[in-house]
Amino acid sequence: MSGYLSRVLTAFAVAGALFAGNAQAQEFAGKTLKVATFGGSWQEWVKANVEPKFKAATGANVEYISGFPMKHLTSLISFKGQAAPFDVVELSDDVTYEALKQDLLQTGLDMALIPNAQYLPEPWRNMDNAGPAYFVVLQGVIYDADKFKAANIDAPKSWDDLANPALAGHVALPDVSFTYRPIYAAIDAEKTGDQANFKGSLDWVSSIKNPVIYGDAPTLQTRFGGGEIWAVVGAAGYLQRLSAKSPNLRFVMFPGPGKTQGIGALGQVRIVKNSPNAKLAHYWINTFLDTEVQVSLAQKIGFAPANINAAKTAAQDPKLAPLVMSDASGLEKLFQADWSKLNPVLPDWIDRWNRAVRR
Repeated sequence: MSGYLSRVLTAFAVAGALFAGNAQAQEFAGKTLKVATFGGSWQEWVKANVEPKFKAATGANVEYISGFPMKHLTSLISFKGQAAPFDVVELSDDVTYEALKQDLLQTGLDMALIPNAQYLPEPWRNMDNAGPAYFVVLQGVIYDADKFKAANIDAPKSWDDLANPALAGHVALPDVSFTYRPIYAAIDAEKTGDQANFKGSLDWVSSIKNPVIYGDAPTLQTRFGGGEIWAVVGAAGYLQRLSAKSPNLRFVMFPGPGKTQGIGALGQVRIVKNSPNAKLAHYWINTFLDTEVQVSLAQKIGFAPANINAAKTAAQDPKLAPLVMSDASGLEKLFQADWSKLNPVLPDWIDRWNRAVRR
């Protein structure tokens, strides 16, 4: 009897899921969700991995607006108080801070419509009451183990190891105006006790002889392809993107300031305030957090899943294990930049960087 009852309950559950899916498809049929995204290979990944599941669940269409976070922020500011230029926007955490500060994003989301958020570390499930994080960018050093061995250089164990004279001209550093400012914030905190005190980073940069400065990923890939770069300060995802030129690349994270276990920046997908498709946008976010989608995120893009189940699956692949953190407590202990402190001083950082580094 219990087996029969179990089969009946399972049948009802499946029927209920199908009914819910059909109801969503009817509710959203013919609608178009406008998504402001990063563009390029990222957008192609979204179209191949997120969009099909979203369409299957809702019956809605997707329109993409390509660009970078600051461009999307400018659009939101321009249209403030008017019809939203798009429904969903993908943002870096520094730009998310500014967008929330200017009341451009919807808060008070219905988290019941984003059930996959339950698989995230608790602090990331509904950040600032505006929704979940959707990926993690682990940041540290990617280095060519073969070139280090040939030059008799030990694997780096700290930021200061990159000042080894044998690495002169072979270390790539991100421009301060590029996306990896959390690295400089962590170095500042480690060396001065204040993540906004840029002297810590500038002193460290000055200790590295003839660094290669890069301001975007294509420039880095071109310079790396020439063989001059042996170590890159940046994101774990570069391990995949650069491995075609150097198959024995390694990624290492250093312990962050205080009790943190490394550096992490969060990707955030947000619903725009006054979007006419806010409910539909919840389903888009939920699809992004789907375990299968999140595993693909690690496989194809090299970003760490925010979904713990996906991170655990990815960690079983030796090639993906260095790119992810599968322990929720470890993820929560990552150093994260305080944008309320950093955004106001960014113009000063850029000015001091240009005078000291680009002299």
